Amino acid sequence: MNRREFVSTSALGAAAIAAASCRGERPPNVVVCFTDQLRPFELGCYGNPHFRTPHIDRLAREGFRFEVGVTNSPVCSPARATLLSGQYARTCTGSIRNVGSIGGQRTRLPDPTLPEILAAAGYTTGHVGKWHVHVDPFLLGFDYAYYPVEIPHRYYGRPMREAVREEGKLSTETGQDAVVEGFMPHAAGEKMREWIRANRDRPFFLNYSVSLPHMPIGPGNLPREYVDMYSRGDVVLRDNVYDEQGRLHRDEWWFKVYTKWDYFWRTRGGAPDAPGDALPDGFDLKDLTAYYWGAVSCTDDLVGDLMLALVENGIADNTIVVLSADHGELLGNHGTYNKDRLYEEAIRVPMVFRYPDGFGHGATVDQVASNVDIAPTVLDACGLGVPAHMQGQSLLPVLSGNRRALDRRHCFIEAAGYQGVSYAMPYSMMGVRSPTHKYGIEVEEDDRAVRNPAAVFHDLRADPFELDNLAGRGVQPETAAALRDSLLDWHRSTRWLEVADELPHL
Repeated sequence: MNRREFVSTSALGAAAIAAASCRGERPPNVVVCFTDQLRPFELGCYGNPHFRTPHIDRLAREGFRFEVGVTNSPVCSPARATLLSGQYARTCTGSIRNVGSIGGQRTRLPDPTLPEILAAAGYTTGHVGKWHVHVDPFLLGFDYAYYPVEIPHRYYGRPMREAVREEGKLSTETGQDAVVEGFMPHAAGEKMREWIRANRDRPFFLNYSVSLPHMPIGPGNLPREYVDMYSRGDVVLRDNVYDEQGRLHRDEWWFKVYTKWDYFWRTRGGAPDAPGDALPDGFDLKDLTAYYWGAVSCTDDLVGDLMLALVENGIADNTIVVLSADHGELLGNHGTYNKDRLYEEAIRVPMVFRYPDGFGHGATVDQVASNVDIAPTVLDACGLGVPAHMQGQSLLPVLSGNRRALDRRHCFIEAAGYQGVSYAMPYSMMGVRSPTHKYGIEVEEDDRAVRNPAAVFHDLRADPFELDNLAGRGVQPETAAALRDSLLDWHRSTRWLEVADELPHL
């Protein structure tokens, strides 16, 4: 879709909203609650009986839950660009890797974004929480932004920027910066409540980027109630956290990255530990997982605060709420940590849609939903149609109960392997995830040329922890061939954005 087509389509959408207003109808508000590093396996609504996530569980009961929700890029920047653009990272940013800059004055995403299209149709738009996109929020269609101005994560003493768009203002750089001495997610939650209250009488789009449970976690990093909420005795580990001798995977460097907010930045180049960096005696993966569980419960409370704000302002039933995450969390699975792998723990995310005035509630195992589908689905549900440049698909036929599954039931993923750390993958990978299987191929260092077209093949019904790689063994050959061909066809047909001003990567 070119600019002229965009303006024409948006004008039609604005006219439709104006006509609805004349009839006394209110277009739906939209809130995308985009969490960070949240895999679904710890949520009660996804079958974990050991966990306390009442607010997300209620959201799922009142909405529609996709059992298989997937990120198309299991790392921060590409995933966030995909959410806003409705395009795969290679197309909207020209890279599948994490950028080392936030909100720089670099070339904007080339096609109209979700907030731009909604803004052109009469919506006011706001962003609250983590940003970590290389383009300034105002260049992508936001009227208001409140976000961290530095990349390193910390939840206390974090500098935050607040900016409101003025006529002709295309940058948030003239906004006000202030250090939040208290718990930053609570400060962001207060900004969320203020913004909703101020905009409750008009259609709005809020990109609420809850930044937990990204490390740092544990004592000194989260409020004490969440640090102490679970003990190592409460933890039930996944089956793929053990080595061949049956011992828990252990990586003290990563354990310190998770529990000390600046450790990654201080030591990733080989610098020695500082005084006080030592782990407690006997600290292992069970202790770390208990801290992660506490961070997830903190996230759940923040989701509850969001829903309460919608209820208190009388707009909960006429607001589309989408809950997802930029990526999951490896947490020792297969001996790896953090993100940016094809493993289920990294690519799986919660995927819940709630809109009482627009579609019903339920759940499905038959359709994979991924982050590239969120923007098309939201626009379709708002009656604005799906622009041709968006590469995701609208899930509305499934949400509304008109179809059990779409023609394309699977999704595509690209993972570069987290860079600058000891366990980074030697090659990038891309994969296809169906409701029942996963197939992956290796690509060369340029992230484009195919190196190994048969690297990973799992039947996840029989092997949910990916302990038995069927690739190259002649097992289920028709299924493997169909997945391989769909992945290679997607790879050949999905364009890369060519960018001249490449940013440094993390």
